[in-house]
Amino acid sequence: MVAFDINMPLALEAVQQSLRNQMRPPLATTDRPLLAQLAEDGKLLDHANSPINPGATGKKTRDVRLSGATVKAFRVAAGELIDPHDPSARSPAARVGRPPD
Repeated sequence: MVAFDINMPLALEAVQQSLRNQMRPPLATTDRPLLAQLAEDGKLLDHANSPINPGATGKKTRDVRLSGATVKAFRVAAGELIDPHDPSARSPAARVGRPPD
């Protein structure tokens, strides 16, 4: 299974900026409720790419390296973010069936 580690502050900042650009109100939430909702929906994954039990205690994030710094990230399956049947979601190399130049 392909999964992505996502830095919550960067992701939330991007969502808030998108909402501002659309002249919509910002999300009124913090990291903890968003992570709880992802776990409740079965979308939050552990280091072995298994869904995290929503009632489980302990960390729902992990340390990852990003641009030389250690940041907190949560993990979700790529299929939650990218529709594998949408050709526009694939890389140009995948669309033509050959490696990139």
